[in-house]
Amino acid sequence: MLHCVKGQEEEAVQNWKQQDSTAKAQAFLFTFERMKRYEGSWHSLHAPLFPGMFFLESETDCVPRDQEAVPVDEETEAFLRRLGGADHYVPMSRGIIRDGVTIVTEGPLVGNEARIRKIDRHRRLAKIEGPSELWQNEGFWTGLEITSKS
Repeated sequence: MLHCVKGQEEEAVQNWKQQDSTAKAQAFLFTFERMKRYEGSWHSLHAPLFPGMFFLESETDCVPRDQEAVPVDEETEAFLRRLGGADHYVPMSRGIIRDGVTIVTEGPLVGNEARIRKIDRHRRLAKIEGPSELWQNEGFWTGLEITSKS
């Protein structure tokens, strides 16, 4: 995992791909689907899952010495693979709140209800606690639409 300027994640991935012509490492960005309301209706958008970060997948250490990489442990890697799949994309999850308990009915957050720390029903987002200490304190936001509450 490498840090970059927030808002310029895609440019950082493209720059890495241009610099690494031997393709020793695959650079990619985790994105998630989020809903945003404008012009009177809801629209589906793609946003970086981890603002200011992009990922490298490599068998060897290929990061230049002038850049600081943070290694991702096996537990975090497995969690991210389950969440984002091969496309590194987290689609919108949907769920309900019944008697104060969140139940995710579809999407990648199914079975990860215990990791949900906060839900913003207005923005249709959920703050998720990551498995490693990298995201323990902050967590990260991903799309969650609550369709009913009882």
